[in-house]
Amino acid sequence: MPQIAGLGRMRGVPQTDDPTRRSRPAAPARTTAPLPPRRGLALLLAPLVLGAAAAGAQVATPPPADGPALPAPLGARFITTPPTIDGRLDEGVWREGTPATAFSQFSPTPGAPASQRTEVRVLYDAHAIYVGARLFDTHPDSIATQLGRRDSDEIYSDWFSVVFDSYADKRTAFEFAVSARGVLRDLYRFNDSEEDVLWDAVWNVATRIDSLGWTAEFRIPLSQLRYDVAGRAGAARGRWGINFIREVARLGELDVWAPTSPNAPGIVSRFGDLVGLDSLRPASRLELIPYVRAQSTLSPSAQQSVFVPATAWGGAVGGDLRVKLPQSLTLTASINPDFGQVEADPAVVNLTAFEIFFPERRPFFLENADVFSFGGTTTFNDNDRPNFFYTRRVGRPPQAAPRGDAIDVFDVPRTTPILGAIKLSGTTPSGWQVGSLNALTAREFARFRTTQGVTGSAKAEPLTNYHVTRVRRLLRGGNTGVGSFIASTLRETSDSLVTARLTDRATIGGLDFEHAWRQRRYTISGLLAGSDVRGSPSAIARLQRANYRAFQRPDATHLTFDPSRTRLGGHYGAFSVAKTAGRHFVGSVTYEETSPGFESNDLGFQFRSDFRSLSTGTFWRDFTLRRLTREWESGVFATVSENFAGESVEQRTSWFGRAQFANFWEVEGMGNVSPPTMNDRLLRGGPLALRPLGWTQGLSVSTDERRRLI
Repeated sequence: MPQIAGLGRMRGVPQTDDPTRRSRPAAPARTTAPLPPRRGLALLLAPLVLGAAAAGAQVATPPPADGPALPAPLGARFITTPPTIDGRLDEGVWREGTPATAFSQFSPTPGAPASQRTEVRVLYDAHAIYVGARLFDTHPDSIATQLGRRDSDEIYSDWFSVVFDSYADKRTAFEFAVSARGVLRDLYRFNDSEEDVLWDAVWNVATRIDSLGWTAEFRIPLSQLRYDVAGRAGAARGRWGINFIREVARLGELDVWAPTSPNAPGIVSRFGDLVGLDSLRPASRLELIPYVRAQSTLSPSAQQSVFVPATAWGGAVGGDLRVKLPQSLTLTASINPDFGQVEADPAVVNLTAFEIFFPERRPFFLENADVFSFGGTTTFNDNDRPNFFYTRRVGRPPQAAPRGDAIDVFDVPRTTPILGAIKLSGTTPSGWQVGSLNALTAREFARFRTTQGVTGSAKAEPLTNYHVTRVRRLLRGGNTGVGSFIASTLRETSDSLVTARLTDRATIGGLDFEHAWRQRRYTISGLLAGSDVRGSPSAIARLQRANYRAFQRPDATHLTFDPSRTRLGGHYGAFSVAKTAGRHFVGSVTYEETSPGFESNDLGFQFRSDFRSLSTGTFWRDFTLRRLTREWESGVFATVSENFAGESVEQRTSWFGRAQFANFWEVEGMGNVSPPTMNDRLLRGGPLALRPLGWTQGLSVSTDERRRLI
């Protein structure tokens, strides 16, 4: 489907591996002599200062024109008889609607008129909003219709999208897209240009290909949108932001109704207006979704054991409650939530000493997830920053299991039941973003059998309460934001086996800010957070010995392993300066540091501690169709890190380049080089090891991907 991103990329085109992100640390091969600890940082500072000065010099340069003015507001028509969703658009109500027509190109020629004519109409009633799109095509037999599963983004197909800024805040939007073959995709946009592709809604659409091109007929229930009938401050009542996006695959063309340039900052802030919504009623205030589940598991005799019977019966009952409150806030509650329909994680064999990160897919936690976001800065390159709220910690697999020489086998449940959870989230018309979540998970027991054949059970997970509150104030139309964050984990401590492994309580708190100017072309952002973890000496000792911390290293003069310690604390901080939009150049400079004692894994996800890093990312690009190329871009990324003892633990420089020619052939190149440094994690608590010089280079050429043979 089409995507309007900060770099103007299109979905369906293979993309270069992101050189700004590291994979999880892997054990290097042989080692050679490292550079002196401070040398790499000194070598990198000079070009960083010059790059920052160059970026700063561009602030005084008048920005290029962003393209044509926004189109006239589009009127939505209130109806009493809804159309049939069959893709025909032959009902009379569609002829009564005002059409949106004058589409322009986002690529390959930004601002030029679209090569294919498009007409879109918007209707609504008391229950849903309807969108009818007639997508004319001069060659209907060439419409791309590759089939894929829902939310597919790498298929070769024509697409049409409608995007609603129903809050009218110019920062958030709900996007609904369909391919000519009827493949659905939806996503949630936030912070003007970021997106959450895991967001799912319940809606309906039908498509049809005919002699004129193809059609798309949408029905989007109002319950799937978030809006305020009274209107927001600075926004007229009955007015939303809206945009339509069309992709013509065979032409490599992306068209939009509200003109948007790939060189301009922001996405949602550049939408046109949808008016005529004065008859819009408040969405249903109350939504209740109960469930009852029964299940049976039949096991073949070869798999049966003391813990696996021939037939196992089970069941559950619970439900979700959603209440829409004033000020555009939503209260969501869940009792024993049903996650039986959630997509399973892929099978992974993890041979490293580091945990695998899996994305969240449970609907309860996905709704308004952006409101809880904390810990990131506006940057093109950062380095292993911690995640402060990893929702998969709630309901995670039990963490303790029966241990001892007398234990023969044991059986630990796969998940921990969530007894209940409640969440308040939303963005008020005055610009307050509020997110507060509290969840209680049950005690869970593991079954075991001793070598003498005696069976029993032991606590594997204690009764635990998780709490997160995030508050952020948006100012200057969302261009400035200041916020706070606090998260806590409280566990019962009545079981010796559990307290030997798990902390009693963990707390994280922090403050962050972001300030943007020149229509969000330039941004400075930063944050500072601290953690405090308390527990038994054995639980804190386990955290000290964790491979992302390794206090027991014999040559670490700045670290002290204390087996009697019952408390651990530290801090994380980051600061970024970025140029996020422009005709040819964008870039950022980011400084981060995580102290050795910082710990966020009780309710977040932390990959390492004890490091300071400086990272840069610079892009040069041109998305204008020229005689030889349709678009090209290149980038250089550099990161240098050292631990708190001043030992150089990472230096890397990565580059990539991509060009798409006028005949749709593409060439891509990428590579990276890492000078010799020290590795303080390779030996899993042992002394420093030497990481040798490493480098990779790659080059690929692909032919026209519109053809059958590529």
